[in-house]
Amino acid sequence: MSWLDPLNAHWSLPPEASPRPARRTPHPRHLRGRAWVGVVPFRVENVGPRGLNWLPGVSAFPELNVRTYVVHEGKPGVWFFSLDAANMLAVQAARAGRLTRPIFTRTCAGRSREGWIHYESERDHSGVQSGGFVGRYRPVGEVYHSAPGTLEAWLTERYCL
Repeated sequence: MSWLDPLNAHWSLPPEASPRPARRTPHPRHLRGRAWVGVVPFRVENVGPRGLNWLPGVSAFPELNVRTYVVHEGKPGVWFFSLDAANMLAVQAARAGRLTRPIFTRTCAGRSREGWIHYESERDHSGVQSGGFVGRYRPVGEVYHSAPGTLEAWLTERYCL
């Protein structure tokens, strides 16, 4: 699976004002006395079972994550408040596979124009709270790799879900 055109938008909050993960979940992790919430729109490609050919319209779609940062058994990780995908089949497969994260269908459109990524998203999953996101962003330099110990590394270099 490949992520294309991601935006890692983050906001810091006082710990008492930040959304809390559900009970019996990993402990919230703070940096410099602040909690962090991220909104990450992107497009995924090459999604599907290993060894199978990618299917047009099924193996590539926009996604939107809303997350915070946690620690579980000493490992830093990401806690997803929601994963929203513009692919009903991917959402159903994730739910059938007992994905323990809240995953919903969403109408998403990500497009590139004159160097800008335009991303619009609206949750359309029945029975859950609606929500929307509209953003416009673009790269401002070469690919950036965060240095260990920086805020950027703390927000992006987490591989425990």
